[in-house]
Amino acid sequence: MILIQSSIILVFLAGAAAQMLSCTDRFGAKRKYAKWTLPVATSDRAIRSFVHEKKVSYSPDLEAASPPGSSNDGFLKPLTCVGLVRLEVRIQGRLDRSTMRSPLAQRECVMYSAAAMHDGQTTPIAYASKHGDFIACMTDAPWVQILVVGADVLCFGMKDGLWQSTHTSLRKAPHHLQDFVVSHMSTVDRSEEELRKDRLFIQALQTDGQAVDFEEIALLAGKTVTLVGKLCRGPGGQLSLQRWQDGEFDSEGITKEGLRKESSFGQTSSEGSGSIPHPEDEWKGKILACDDPSYISRRK
Repeated sequence: MILIQSSIILVFLAGAAAQMLSCTDRFGAKRKYAKWTLPVATSDRAIRSFVHEKKVSYSPDLEAASPPGSSNDGFLKPLTCVGLVRLEVRIQGRLDRSTMRSPLAQRECVMYSAAAMHDGQTTPIAYASKHGDFIACMTDAPWVQILVVGADVLCFGMKDGLWQSTHTSLRKAPHHLQDFVVSHMSTVDRSEEELRKDRLFIQALQTDGQAVDFEEIALLAGKTVTLVGKLCRGPGGQLSLQRWQDGEFDSEGITKEGLRKESSFGQTSSEGSGSIPHPEDEWKGKILACDDPSYISRRK
């Protein structure tokens, strides 16, 4: 009798452990790759290798590479770009120091991408993203501020900025998650007949108990992150981080043509709803961002 009871307990524990591992892998923070809001596994590995090879630049390095000041004739220097840099910064806020609230986790951030997916699927039934230029400061010198072109930022390897949740039915999900699905249903390249079927599908989700996965990545205000991009200094001395072209830099990350004039960028803000980017878009040239603490140096 004791042997039978012990066998039952062992079977139960094994099943529970397997279920926990399955749930963690599918939905929890330990799942290695997000379903949609982060680069696919092959791109993720390439990005991580690329970033690991870059040496971290600190505030004295920025001053040495792109010193502020006027030209010899007394006029302000034109916009110059010096190279591809890896920086450790703290996210402060948008240009007016404000933040936006992410739609799913309801967190203060400067940009986000969010998606809802029918359980077991990888193509979202609803998708939204919002971004704008934002301000970050160097962790080793908070007075050194950098303007980042938000439209060109690609997040990877996110930790605190990645939020995931699964609900057994849309009807049982919090109201703001239900509103997200209804308001941000995917419409890209969809015919009227397909959209009609999507609307019926969403109605079915609200009644038939099909599980729905929610996923969101966000650059959170106040968070320390790693950024990789092209460092530029404007005529007034302000630093900015912009996108770059593949092959534009040598092995040291300096422009092959040395310091050169660049056209100024616009301070833009944009929001997408229902327009889904392809998950395998080329990552080279993007401003890369990651809030994984393992990428932050231990320099004091």
